[in-house]
Amino acid sequence: VLGAGARAPSPANRLDATIGKVITVEGYTLTPASPLTAPGTDVELAILFECNRPVADGWRLFFHMLGPGGTFRNLDHVPVEGAMPPERWRPGQHILDRVRIAFPAGSPRGMYQVVVGLFRGSDRLPITPSTLSDGNKALRLASIELR
Repeated sequence: VLGAGARAPSPANRLDATIGKVITVEGYTLTPASPLTAPGTDVELAILFECNRPVADGWRLFFHMLGPGGTFRNLDHVPVEGAMPPERWRPGQHILDRVRIAFPAGSPRGMYQVVVGLFRGSDRLPITPSTLSDGNKALRLASIELR
């Protein structure tokens, strides 16, 4: 967590997308850097967020992975290893969150898409620009191809 005015690390992949008007997703870094991976490996997705406005109580981030043949994996978690729920974020703060994604042996090969958004109950905040939205108020964050 970096305070307002602190220099944030530059993500390898810039997005500059907003969730509602409260959070900017500046981008992400994938480790290993190649979006190609193989079954039996893990990748780490480091996502750089910036808080634009206070996040009201009850709003939570969701992290989902959509894969070949309609596969779905829920990667939901509280950012920064459970230490930074969105209602604790303050305007100007940068939050660097890391998500480790395991692809066990036998995982279906193909394209996987990681999406992120803010939800409260059945409500979701819109994504800007709309070209980065999945059409269901989720930001298309990163694509990973399992070969």
